[in-house]
Amino acid sequence: MIELILLIYALLLIGPYIVSRNSKSDNRPIDLINIIVPYRNESHYLATFCESLKISLQKVSIPCEIYFIDDHSDDDSTTIIQSCFSAKNVHFIVNQSQGKKEALSQVFNLIKNGAVIQLDADLELDKNCIFNHLEALENGSYYNSGIVKYNENNTGFINAFQILENVALMGLTRNTFMINAPLMSNAGNSSFVLDEEIDLNKSFASGDDVFNLYSHVSKGRKVEFVSSKVSCEPVFTWREMFQQRIRWISKTNGVKNWKYQFLGILFIVVNVIQLIATLMMFENAIFFNYLIVKCFTDLIFLMLTNKVIGYNKKWLVFFPFVYIIYPFYIFILILSKPFVRLNWKGRRVV
Repeated sequence: MIELILLIYALLLIGPYIVSRNSKSDNRPIDLINIIVPYRNESHYLATFCESLKISLQKVSIPCEIYFIDDHSDDDSTTIIQSCFSAKNVHFIVNQSQGKKEALSQVFNLIKNGAVIQLDADLELDKNCIFNHLEALENGSYYNSGIVKYNENNTGFINAFQILENVALMGLTRNTFMINAPLMSNAGNSSFVLDEEIDLNKSFASGDDVFNLYSHVSKGRKVEFVSSKVSCEPVFTWREMFQQRIRWISKTNGVKNWKYQFLGILFIVVNVIQLIATLMMFENAIFFNYLIVKCFTDLIFLMLTNKVIGYNKKWLVFFPFVYIIYPFYIFILILSKPFVRLNWKGRRVV
């Protein structure tokens, strides 16, 4: 049974890099881009974001409307944006309720046509980011998730840990999109065709991207993982990282899809077996062999994924240490989730 689980795991990680997906192109004309940028106290990042957005927009020729949504900021974020953008196609909206989902719904009601690109305000966009999203939409995709990577300016184990985990998460996102069973999405770098029946599931404070994605998947629509890249700063403390990861896990609470649930259970089981194998590797040869095979599988997967993302290879030096502690980290996340009071940008997340 352990061998079968490991085989399925290896096929999921390595298989999509060997067998390419033949994606049908429908040539859908897009005549307007609506860019939505929610922000809450992002003054530290907004100058960089706005400048990178301007550069990325130079690659596209169709009209664009930009909606900046002030989600109750109490710093000078709005002033910074206004100093960068003054054109008539730039709109400033104040969230009338509490929370990102309410803010997004408010803007969706204003958009009459065209496609939507959703970005976070703490990012720096690659020059081809907008163009790559537009290209995928024009090729018939209804929802696209792009690449989010961390800046590599910082040093230390916590930064290495986040970078290696980021490579794994981007690889899983890419591969599960390729088998039409997307396990996650990057809300701050996504694009989609606005659906009148879009479901953001406001019962949950987080996860607008996942619910939006699965509203399209449930209708059998084409979804894609695209090469649109953005970069952001990693968090700087273990406490912040745990808070962020538990918030990410919480996104999955309202998704009812057997493929999604199967993949989620598979990854939990694989890591639980690794945890047990680490503690008992000298007691049974099966456990020792499991650790070796999974280690090489994970390393090959990370190296293949990093060719898409483009991190410096120096971070792979930390792989053996991250590999050993990762199942313990996952176990702690799962156990602590019901008891952790989540806070995001000064706001309690339910």
